[in-house]
Amino acid sequence: MVHSLICLRNSSVKPGLVPMEMANNQVHQKRRPEQKKNRKKEPQMKSGRDCYYLGIPNSFDHQRLLKSARVCKVEGSNHICFRDKGADNIYDMFHTRYTLYQQAYQHKIVNIIEDKIIKALLEAKDPLEISPISETLSPDDIKQKIENITSSSRKRKMTTHEDEKTAKFIKLTDHIFEKILYSSAHSRKELEDVVMRRLPKCVGETRLQETEEKDEESFKAKWETAVAEWNTRHPDLVLYKEDFSTEVIKLDYNKKAENPINSVYFYRKKQQNKGSKIQKYEISSLLPKKFSEHVGRVYYTKNSDEEEKDAKDCFIWWCLDKCVIELYDQNEFKGTKCVVTGNCSSLDCCSISEVRSCKVIQGVWKLWKGRGYDDYLMKEGEYPNLKALSNSIPTASAPAPAPAPVPDPAWCLECLPFKIHLYEQENFKGQIFEITDDHGCGIKEVRSCKVLSGLWDLYEGPDCAEPHYQLKVGEYPNPGSWGNVNTAPALSVKRMTSYKIQLFEKEDFEEPMHETTVDRHSLDGCGINEVRSCKVLSGLWGLYEGPAYAEPRYQLKEGEEYPNPGSWCASDPNVPARSVKRVTE
Repeated sequence: MVHSLICLRNSSVKPGLVPMEMANNQVHQKRRPEQKKNRKKEPQMKSGRDCYYLGIPNSFDHQRLLKSARVCKVEGSNHICFRDKGADNIYDMFHTRYTLYQQAYQHKIVNIIEDKIIKALLEAKDPLEISPISETLSPDDIKQKIENITSSSRKRKMTTHEDEKTAKFIKLTDHIFEKILYSSAHSRKELEDVVMRRLPKCVGETRLQETEEKDEESFKAKWETAVAEWNTRHPDLVLYKEDFSTEVIKLDYNKKAENPINSVYFYRKKQQNKGSKIQKYEISSLLPKKFSEHVGRVYYTKNSDEEEKDAKDCFIWWCLDKCVIELYDQNEFKGTKCVVTGNCSSLDCCSISEVRSCKVIQGVWKLWKGRGYDDYLMKEGEYPNLKALSNSIPTASAPAPAPAPVPDPAWCLECLPFKIHLYEQENFKGQIFEITDDHGCGIKEVRSCKVLSGLWDLYEGPDCAEPHYQLKVGEYPNPGSWGNVNTAPALSVKRMTSYKIQLFEKEDFEEPMHETTVDRHSLDGCGINEVRSCKVLSGLWGLYEGPAYAEPRYQLKEGEEYPNPGSWCASDPNVPARSVKRVTE
């Protein structure tokens, strides 16, 4: 209802709209979790109804849940309790609530239209004599006003002035939309935008990490900083921060970050009049560990497809930790220069047709010779020629050039994000330290970690001193989980950005030998016909018995030597390998 919007906009809580019956063009009030402190059992009623009207699948059995509900005594007070065997169904109910907020109540189009309607109401307040109950309202004020409206006149606690304002307020029904739309008030432009669908475009949304600030001002400041940096790197593509708007929404299971099941009471078959909390061992272990998250969204107000594409590219670049690479179509950083900040499946949209040298300013990048061909993996540094690209060695540490076949130039590229969360205590407790590069973050020691993307090396000693352990994407709650038998913490960490393996045609590392830093779908042109022994100098590698990465596959660890097929646990110790590929995920 429209009068609910005015009431909520003037409160400290951001309002929301839910279009429940779109055929009738009805506007309904959306209640946020902060506004439902005294409506703890509302999800049971709303979820089934809203899923039905919105066409969203409903995973929980609300009829069974309501049939099992009964009032029981808990510590001298009456509480609505449910049967203990229905605990998992309670989780389904709260998850359905989360899904409704994600897909409907907090849908980006719903929020955009909502903000425009509220803005139009506030702008038309004086010209059309639209009068809210109060200029500033808290949730408690709202509750009291609603009680005054719905109660009898003898129970109302209002002065004559407040009673007059309330009488005006309750007349603000949906007809006010058309009243503003067909008036001469300046606010009608906002509603015309809604009717004509002239709405801002959502260029992207991102889940905010635990280490990031969750308030909207901080999110907006970070985005405006990213736009300014984007403009400096793309002088021919200028974006204006005034053309963007941002919002941060919170999604949870109705109890903020807490497990909602901790606030629900249950009864047992043999004690049907006694309510109690459910025990941890009585519920499924396949449940989420977190029950809330914050989502940041960025909207672009201009209706230009080309500028909208630039805004989306800027958002993706920002989410990829601002990866930047400079490409040149000639050796030694000569010729035409092109700055790239995101994935590029083809150079057709760039000012160059091939890459013969490059400078990796930030991030880790892959360069391809073409679809389905070998690629070059490069970390931050300068690569003045194709030989440096092939070896993936920047000039700062490049050896003296040696005669070798000239590799082909690159034609497309991809940015590889790296991110890991480190903890000084086991089981992910204590402060979180987030790392996306090799520069460290001030942590003293690592006793648990979560690898969010990329491959990482953990070292027991400082300054990457051995021994070390290779970690792929996953969670490691203690040193033993990453293979440390003495449970000593790690003292340094580094991204796994280099790959090198020596392949031998005969067992026990007898010549001929071929050394490679890239994937080999076949051994043609390598000087060997098969692999019967190998030495992994850096990185994780997959060894395949067949060409073109045909299974079976065997994973090889960095620093290990494999003198024969049996040492890498081949299905047949007499069968060699015929293709090799880096493990990058």
